[in-house]
Amino acid sequence: MGAPEPGTMPPEMMEAFERMGRTTEEHELLKSFEGSWTSTVRMFCGPPGSDAQESHGVMVNEMDLDGKFLRQVYEDDAGAFSGRGYWGYNAIDGRWEGFWIDSMTTMFNLETGEYDAGSKTWTMRGTMTDPTSPPGEPRAMLRRSVIRMVSDDEHVMEMYHAPGGKPEEESMGMEITYVRA
Repeated sequence: MGAPEPGTMPPEMMEAFERMGRTTEEHELLKSFEGSWTSTVRMFCGPPGSDAQESHGVMVNEMDLDGKFLRQVYEDDAGAFSGRGYWGYNAIDGRWEGFWIDSMTTMFNLETGEYDAGSKTWTMRGTMTDPTSPPGEPRAMLRRSVIRMVSDDEHVMEMYHAPGGKPEEESMGMEITYVRA
């Protein structure tokens, strides 16, 4: 088989690109997060059982790029924290993928995961640089986010961290309750 004519593509490659761009029923699930949501954020900065620091804000989510991704824009009520993210379903790999950036860090937080239809829960996992690492000696910290749909108008995200990459030392770092505005 020779090289394709300029401007043409072999049928199997054309099919692969078409499959790569199709939205699926998983993409439809993202639409339940569209809209404006008020948030109650509880940060757990001390040892287990210590009091949480609480803040409030607004998350605005909208489907982007022909319904393939959920774009997230977050602002806290105090004007001290902003965040941006994208979340989607990789139909080729069969997994959920997302990234988050915010005004408190200089890193991309990347996660991949799965969805449990029975509990309407996404579990996303990733790694990040442990912020307590000595300068010039970065250590990995495991990260796990659990997003649970409570109802059409409420969802909860719990974020867990395991310093030093040790899952047995995982603890909850944050809980955010979102209520449709």
